[in-house]
Amino acid sequence: MLIICTFFTTQFTQGVFQKEVGDKVAYKITEACHDISVSSTTEAFIGCSNDGTIISNGSTIVVEVTEVTATELSWNTTNISPKIVGTCPSDIIMVPYTNFLAAVYTFLVNDFDIATIISTGVIPPIYFDPFEVPLFVDPKPQTWIYFDSMEANLESIISSIFSSEDSCSVDVIHTEIDNKMILSIVLTASSVLDPTTNFALSNYNSFSYNMTTGELLVAEMHYNIDGEYMSAPIATDSDYKIIQTAVPPDQPAPFNFLEFLSENKWYFIGGAGGIVLIGATVGIVLGVKKSKASTKKSTKKKPSKKKK
Repeated sequence: MLIICTFFTTQFTQGVFQKEVGDKVAYKITEACHDISVSSTTEAFIGCSNDGTIISNGSTIVVEVTEVTATELSWNTTNISPKIVGTCPSDIIMVPYTNFLAAVYTFLVNDFDIATIISTGVIPPIYFDPFEVPLFVDPKPQTWIYFDSMEANLESIISSIFSSEDSCSVDVIHTEIDNKMILSIVLTASSVLDPTTNFALSNYNSFSYNMTTGELLVAEMHYNIDGEYMSAPIATDSDYKIIQTAVPPDQPAPFNFLEFLSENKWYFIGGAGGIVLIGATVGIVLGVKKSKASTKKSTKKKPSKKKK
């Protein structure tokens, strides 16, 4: 009996990623912005931050699969610097998806220090990451069963997070249509802490995966906060969206003369003789071009003058 249980457990967790090393997927950042206003201070942080380097809206990021095992898929970006490296486990972990769907809460707790902003008059930079959810999932049947179970679990978790607010409404929706799995949330909450401090927030976030390849298709977040903190007006508006797009064709590398010289050192064997050889070759090429140009001129007919 133990052997049978072990067998089924192994089959249950074994990865079956439908990707191969070298496969590429591209994502376009269609929008990414935190627009924040506290008291009389206003800032807009546009684009995504990649280790301090800002990737502008409209950019396309190419991702290449670098390794696939029974337990995880590894990938890295190929067209941006610094390079982003990531892994996606075969078994779904709820934490990144919970953080994504309840992003307005993590924004309030980790990024938005209202008291400090009011006292300093400075809003520190806040940017989205280029990829806010895993780019790949293992498209085994259990993956989609697990996402389905998230619908009720996440509603319970997020409702408990906002249970102390005066009002809260949470609706997590799981959908499977046209070979696409979609998980989304609509969240609203409001609270009055005292006559000078109150807030209202709304949050609509969603992501979807291709159920055959396990590739992320779309991920988007839209949330805002309005209210007052000790009579100081507060307004934030945050939007993020990436979509899968066609992988752009590989661009030929620009000619690097120094690299050419280092890889063709035989030109310089014999010291100055090699340089003379190159100079003579360039002179011959230029001479041929000049000769051709003269020939073209001599073959042109001069216009004849009309007799009066």
